[in-house]
Amino acid sequence: WLGKYYASTIAFKELEPALVISEDRMLTDDLEVETDLIIRAKLDLNGHKLTAKRNVTIEGGNGSLVLNKGTANIEGNIITNNDGKIVMDNKADKVTVNGTAIFNGSSKMTAGTLELKGDIEGQIYSSDMHIVVLSGIGDQSISGNEDNDIHFNLLDINNSDSRTITVNNRVSVESSTTIDGKTLSLKCNESRNDKSYISFGKLNADKLVIDGNVTLGSLDYKGSEITINGD
Repeated sequence: WLGKYYASTIAFKELEPALVISEDRMLTDDLEVETDLIIRAKLDLNGHKLTAKRNVTIEGGNGSLVLNKGTANIEGNIITNNDGKIVMDNKADKVTVNGTAIFNGSSKMTAGTLELKGDIEGQIYSSDMHIVVLSGIGDQSISGNEDNDIHFNLLDINNSDSRTITVNNRVSVESSTTIDGKTLSLKCNESRNDKSYISFGKLNADKLVIDGNVTLGSLDYKGSEITINGD
C-alpha cells in the first residue's frame, strides 16, 4: 500500500481526483493523502498514521475507518454518510479534525480521543472511555438532528474562557464535562424554533453562562454561578 498519494503536482486542486478506497485495506505504513479521500470499504490503520490534507467522506454500507491503535489527522472536513462509520475502541486511537465534522452514520466510539476543531453536525454516540475534545480557537457549534441526541460520555472543552459554544437541538453528556478555564459560555437555539436541550453530567466550571432558550437536563454543577439569559 503506497505511503503517499498525489493526484498531480501541476493540476488545479479543484480538478484533482479523489483517492477512493473501494476494497478493504490494512495499512502497513503511514499514509498521506493530498486530495479528497472517499472510503467505501474498510480502511484499517493498523497502528499507523493517516494524514488527509483535504476532506474525508466515509460512505455506507461498507465504508469504515478503523483506527486500530492508529491516528488520523484530517485537515479538511469529515463526513459519514448512511452507515459509514468510524471505529474507535482502543485508548490509543486518535482522530483530529480541523474542519467541520458531519456524522450521519453509525460510528462506534468506545475508547480513544476524537478532537474536533470545527463545527459538529448530525448524530454521534460516544460511550464508555471515549473522549471528545472541542479544541477550536474560535467559537464552535454543535447541531444535532431532530430524532437523536449528540451524545458524549466524556467531553473536554479547551480555550473555554475566550469563546462560545453554540448548541442547536439536543446535546447530552453522560459522565462529565471538563473545561480548561473558569467560564463556560453557551449560546442556545440560534437557528431553531424549539428550546435546546443540554445535559452536561458533572460540570467543573466556576461560571456557566447560557444565552438563549434552553431546557437543562442532568447537571451536577460544581461551580459558583449560573446565568441564563433566556427561558
